[in-house]
Amino acid sequence: TISRSPQDRQISKGKTTLSSSALTSALVAELDSYHGVTAASARIIGEAQKPTVVVKLSVGRQTDPIELVRRVEAEAIAQTRQALQVDDLPVQIDLTISDKKTARTS
Repeated sequence: TISRSPQDRQISKGKTTLSSSALTSALVAELDSYHGVTAASARIIGEAQKPTVVVKLSVGRQTDPIELVRRVEAEAIAQTRQALQVDDLPVQIDLTISDKKTARTS
């Protein structure tokens, strides 16, 4: 379950509540480690029972956008789905090409 505020964090009847900020922080940390990504942000929109993840990535000009989106979906979003224990999680990925240099090597 995704909570919208820190006060909603609790463990009850075997169910763990995960704050949206904790989830997006972990997602952004993962995305920031990807080769070619110069900046990343993520947020969760919609209802707690039917969330949508919005990811914004700035990437260098040499980055293959198709390969990057494939990796985001196969790794970062798969981990997010697993954390939320959902199979169906709509995702919007926005890419911006940047001239900013990156030293990331993952």
